[in-house]
Amino acid sequence: MENLSRKQQLQQKDLVKKMGKEEGKFIIQKREVFDPSAKLNDMKFYMAYLEWHKECKAQEIGYYDSGQLQDRVIFE
Repeated sequence: MENLSRKQQLQQKDLVKKMGKEEGKFIIQKREVFDPSAKLNDMKFYMAYLEWHKECKAQEIGYYDSGQLQDRVIFE
């Protein structure tokens, strides 16, 4: 009988630990508020990058050459 109660105590401690971890995850998840503007800002960044890439193709200079030219313009 004593052995069974010891086993139950261990199971109870494990259950309490698991519940604590899950509660922590839940609290963190509640803090992270959904921000739709963040996704929009990311898309704007990628669209600007795509436009720059298309402009490089239109000027018929290589993609990597355009990056080097852009660095030269900034630092000169």
